Amino acid sequence: MKWIKQYGHTFRYRILGGGWRFFTADPVALSYILSHPDTFPKPELTRQQMETFLGNGVLIAEGADHRRQRKILNPSFSQAAVREMVPMFMDKAYELKDALNTMINDDSIITSPTPAVKEDIIPGTKKIDVMKYLAQATLDVIGLAGFNYDFRSMSLSEGPNELAEAYRNMFQATQAVDTFAIAQAFIKPLRWIVSDVVCLSVV
Repeated sequence: MKWIKQYGHTFRYRILGGGWRFFTADPVALSYILSHPDTFPKPELTRQQMETFLGNGVLIAEGADHRRQRKILNPSFSQAAVREMVPMFMDKAYELKDALNTMINDDSIITSPTPAVKEDIIPGTKKIDVMKYLAQATLDVIGLAGFNYDFRSMSLSEGPNELAEAYRNMFQATQAVDTFAIAQAFIKPLRWIVSDVVCLSVV
């Protein structure tokens, strides 16, 4: 936000190793970039790391692979298909609203990993890690829309769902800073060493 205030909504900056990164918060520019993936491919290192974790799916693939996967998926995201999902989206939105209201009124529920700063404390309110609960709602929607399975990750009365917890832990693990992982990103032979060690341990 400091950079946006200083340089505007679009700028470039240096990254580790001396390379450049381009940033924009301009909605028109973002729409253009996302609709022209062949002109604006993902950075190679970013794509390789994401592919290792998520596979070469529609979010990661480039060029002909991406076009083929989009063609297969398009019927699932037609206007008619999305319209059928709207009631499910609404149900989960209301469930999220009810869960947030319950958290505000129940002092026994911990809603943020850090306490509110003194200036933000208002009687009858509570600091809530909203991103955490939005992610849970998103997971529930993905489960219902994609697999007809309700993770119920927003439920406050039930215990944690095993699949939802595994999903959350998997993504938290990828956010940890790992010096060796950074070295692998810039030194290709290190990637091969790790893959060879994994293969040997399996054998």
